[in-house]
Amino acid sequence: MKRFALLIAFSVCLLTACNADKQQGQVDSSGKISIPAPARPEPAVDTRTVSGLQIKDLKVGSGPKPFPGKRVKIHYIAMTEDRTVFDSTRDKGNPAVISLGTGSVIKGWEEGISGMRVGGKRQLTVPAELAAPATSAVPFSMPAGKTLIFIIDLLDIEI
Repeated sequence: MKRFALLIAFSVCLLTACNADKQQGQVDSSGKISIPAPARPEPAVDTRTVSGLQIKDLKVGSGPKPFPGKRVKIHYIAMTEDRTVFDSTRDKGNPAVISLGTGSVIKGWEEGISGMRVGGKRQLTVPAELAAPATSAVPFSMPAGKTLIFIIDLLDIEI
């Protein structure tokens, strides 16, 4: 009886530790515990899309991907091609919260952020055609008619 109680206590402890890492362990009828392998991050992207957007992953995240209609929390650094910074949430110490798929941000962000995973960091080189502000909801003023570079950290997706 002590062995059974010890096995149950050990299983609960192990499962609790697994759940702390957000992995779900399974105990079969023989008492064996199986823990799934952690999700592998996707390979880094370094590409140019049909629209002309250049995407370069600086760090591939391992969290969920946002989808249209979701609000995401990001840090960004916005600069011109000569690396002159014209806005940064890091300098302000406050991340931006934006809605994807609603036309409230520039087209380059819609396209470039949508494929990211939470925890990822991406450089977007946005041609002038994709950098025009969609609405007044864009959190900064941009130099008009220029290719812009954004370093984006995807921090969270609001539920």
